[in-house]
Order: sequence, then C-alpha cells, then structure tokens
Amino acid sequence: MSVETIAARLASIQAAITGIVTAYGLDEIPNALRSAQLPAFINVPGEATHVQIADDLLQETRTWYMLLFLAPVEAPVQVAQRMSLARPFFARVRDAFAARDGLESLSGVLRSAFLGDNGVTAPLEFGGTMYSGIEFRLQTLELVQVAAVDYT
Repeated sequence: MSVETIAARLASIQAAITGIVTAYGLDEIPNALRSAQLPAFINVPGEATHVQIADDLLQETRTWYMLLFLAPVEAPVQVAQRMSLARPFFARVRDAFAARDGLESLSGVLRSAFLGDNGVTAPLEFGGTMYSGIEFRLQTLELVQVAAVDYT
C-alpha cells in the first residue's frame, strides 16, 4: 500500500460528502484553490510508527491530516463569519469516516479510526492565500511489505 493509494481513497470518500466540491489525492493537488473549488479537501500524510511483524513485513500506524478549506479570509473577523459554512461538516465528515473502518476494505488497511478535528481553524494557508477551514485527523493501521535492499 502506498500513501498515494490511501490519499486517493480518502479523497474518494470525501468527494461523496454533501457540500464538498473538490477532494484531492496527492497527485492532484493544484498550485492554488479557486473559489469554485471550495469547500475542498487536501490530504496530508502525517507521522507514522512501525512495528516489525516479520523480516519483510511492518505494521504501520499513520496519522492523516485531512484539511478542509472553506473560504478565503482577509481579516480575522471573517473567521467568525465563516462559522456557518463549517457547522455541517463536523458531523458529515465524522460520520463518513466513522462508518468506513478500514477505508471501505482497502487492501492492506487493517483499520482506520477517525480521531477528531481542531475546530474552525484560521488561517489555513495554501498557495499564498489564507482560508478558514477545519483540520480533521484520521489514523490508519496497515500492513506494509518491506522491499529487500541489497547493499553489496
């Protein structure tokens, strides 16, 4: 399994959430977000820990940061004004991922756990623009095949 495959599955699940306009896999992230693309998810693979299961097999636990960009902000007061945009997404995103343990049986993913969110966050910066948004967190547990490396 690769981070690209998991990011693509996250984007697929996110794209089906009511109100989401765009959700990007790792190889699709644009240089800038246009208003017509918002609300938009960008998925960032975070820290990981590994446990050796066999000579060629690891158990990897990774945290994913699912960044939901809602609307551009030019002044701090606009963050509060954007609260109504954020409100429905707390439950929609939680429910979408809590109902899909294992990311819809994605091969190699033993389980996934929705960890929560950071509330309405601002500014989330992307492409030189500040946005109000929400940082959601998800943890994946997967089996990872270790590639043999010959150092001779």
